Amino acid sequence: MRQSRFPWLSANTYRAGTAEHAYRPFTIVERTVGGAPVRVGITSVTPPGVAIWDRDNVRGRLDFRDIVASVRPAVAEMRRQGADVVVVAAHSGLEGSSYDTAATGVPTENVAAAMAREVPGIDLILMGHSHREVADTTISGVLVMQAKNWGTSLAVAELDLERGAAGWRVAGKRGRILRPAKGATSPPFEAALATAHQRTREYVARRLGTSSAEGSAARSRAEDTAILDLINDVQMRASGAELSAAAAFSLDARIPAGPITVADVAGLYLYDNTLKAVRVSGAQLRAFIEKSAEYYLPCPAVRCEKLVNPAAPGYNFDVVSGVDYTLDLSRPVGQRVTRLRRNGRDVAAADSFTLALNNYRASGSGGFSMLIDASVVYDRDQGIRELLIEEIERRGAITPEQVFRKNWEIVPPAMAERAAAEQAPRR
Repeated sequence: MRQSRFPWLSANTYRAGTAEHAYRPFTIVERTVGGAPVRVGITSVTPPGVAIWDRDNVRGRLDFRDIVASVRPAVAEMRRQGADVVVVAAHSGLEGSSYDTAATGVPTENVAAAMAREVPGIDLILMGHSHREVADTTISGVLVMQAKNWGTSLAVAELDLERGAAGWRVAGKRGRILRPAKGATSPPFEAALATAHQRTREYVARRLGTSSAEGSAARSRAEDTAILDLINDVQMRASGAELSAAAAFSLDARIPAGPITVADVAGLYLYDNTLKAVRVSGAQLRAFIEKSAEYYLPCPAVRCEKLVNPAAPGYNFDVVSGVDYTLDLSRPVGQRVTRLRRNGRDVAAADSFTLALNNYRASGSGGFSMLIDASVVYDRDQGIRELLIEEIERRGAITPEQVFRKNWEIVPPAMAERAAAEQAPRR
């Protein structure tokens, strides 16, 4: 921040327990249009879910308050100070929330639609959170846009300004999505990054060990696979936990037969999560698995148009190792765990287990509110990707038989096949 040549903005982030903004709530910049100055007011918002996702880093330091309530006075003040145009740079999606706002007491993260409807004076909202393109959408006169994540596209808003006796007014607005030309590069940009790029290529090409067979994540959300068992095995070994939960972040992930490199592990474990272990009851464990199963839509009597829930991110389908369980997708949501056993015995609600998982999930993120108050029994701030790298290097050679143990299934079998088919890559 000290090196930045631009202001850091967040209208809804406060010093913990105070009325003091942690960052500037807005800024006004001047630009020249047609030889006359135009004052552009810009405010920004941070998802309140940071209080859950990064709890250990922000607790007692920052408060993240309701976005709509925080933006309203910022917009009013910008207009009072003569802003001709008001833009909200929103780390927020259109609507909805990935966590249980009632159970957590944390305000909703995705509120762009509510801002457009409830806060007067906004001309444009540029979203960036839910990873879905939104182009040229107008809500209550406010243009709302979102480019795709990872630089896949660019959102361009065009505002028509007219100057009258009372100053500038926005006479029209439209949006469009631009995508980069395939294969196009910027020579100055490439030159500036050349040394770091080469160093990175050398690092990810480093050989860690070998595998006797290919491990694929393609069916990991429909059936037990060795590639997810590998993650859970490493998490249990490192933490000493009795159980472990992990998700297939990408169904394209694979561990190749033959040499394994850092790049292969990075493709398997995309995020910079750290390892934790929490203590859970048998009731919490059952609720955890039921929540994971919400990745699939209700399908009573095995008759439904679609099985995979398009609103549920794949990284929220966690697979648990250390217990044996069955998901019957023909049963109602919340009642799909028909078998849950450990060491041949049914898991009772009052049973107690230690469960290894990543820091994102341990905080209750993804709607797993049953974990919010779970006691943390292990936390050494170890990166899970790095633990996987170290374990493969330690073993030197791995085989699926070393880690694979079929402990969960989807029934009826036809639904498991349908689940896999719906998620198969389109050729």
